[in-house]
Amino acid sequence: MVLQASAHARHDLKYHFVWCPKYRRLALKGNIGKYVLRVIYEVAERYDFTVMEVAVMPDHVHLFISALPDVSPAALI
Repeated sequence: MVLQASAHARHDLKYHFVWCPKYRRLALKGNIGKYVLRVIYEVAERYDFTVMEVAVMPDHVHLFISALPDVSPAALI
């Protein structure tokens, strides 16, 4: 296991998020799904998160992400 280091700690924090559209509608097909994927990577780069894995399905998104310990899971969303 490789630990990441910050100024005062070593950590290995990973989060698994699942997002669903209202009523689990098939809203993430085609270009919309590609757009969501692009936005996830842009936001991760901007805020220095590491996207471990992402899967955009027609009715939900799975995101496995690593972040620094000073960022709460609510702030990641």
